[in-house]
Amino acid sequence: MKLWKVFGVATLPLCLVSMYLSLSSPPPIEAGIASPDVYRVLYVHVPPAWISYLSMGVALVSSIIYLARRTVKADIIALSSMRIGLPLSWVTIVTGSLWANIAWGEYWSWDPRETTTLVLALAFIGYFIIRWSIPELNRRRRVSAMYVIASFITVPLSYYSAILWRTLHPIVITHTGIALAHHTVLILIINIITALLIFLTLLSLSYDVELAGGR
Repeated sequence: MKLWKVFGVATLPLCLVSMYLSLSSPPPIEAGIASPDVYRVLYVHVPPAWISYLSMGVALVSSIIYLARRTVKADIIALSSMRIGLPLSWVTIVTGSLWANIAWGEYWSWDPRETTTLVLALAFIGYFIIRWSIPELNRRRRVSAMYVIASFITVPLSYYSAILWRTLHPIVITHTGIALAHHTVLILIINIITALLIFLTLLSLSYDVELAGGR
């Protein structure tokens, strides 16, 4: 059985569980806003954000391996991972904007976390612009790998932006613990695991398709 089928079978029931818990759980925390239920946006905002970081990380490792060994399979993994990270980064921005509009009164305020996450999302787009603009296959792979290595800086920049600069974005994880209710943390963990399985399913599927296409 193909690996993506195995991941897909494992993902489906977990998707149903995570959807049920996200919709049926009590409001996780109070924040003095009109509807505490807005915090359910967390359940569809945090997982794609973290998996977009993971996507860039997988592409980074694969790109280093490609440059070191010229292994075509490593390039395919990098390509597949970036392909998944691209929409996830924009889902992160859209869901974050929905949260911002309710919590802060506007969809976009050029907050440091918003801005650096936008730079991350644009870095994903830049990868495909560069890849599509180079006709020669080996050079395309080499330049794409170097681009991933250079653009990975957008991941720690996005993550640590809320710590390095003054920001409206809530800092949930600190050295003292996690500033969320226990049941909220549990649901987030389940949703992140679900998102991870979706990532692995799509990664293995994209890898098989690219490999079959001889790219």
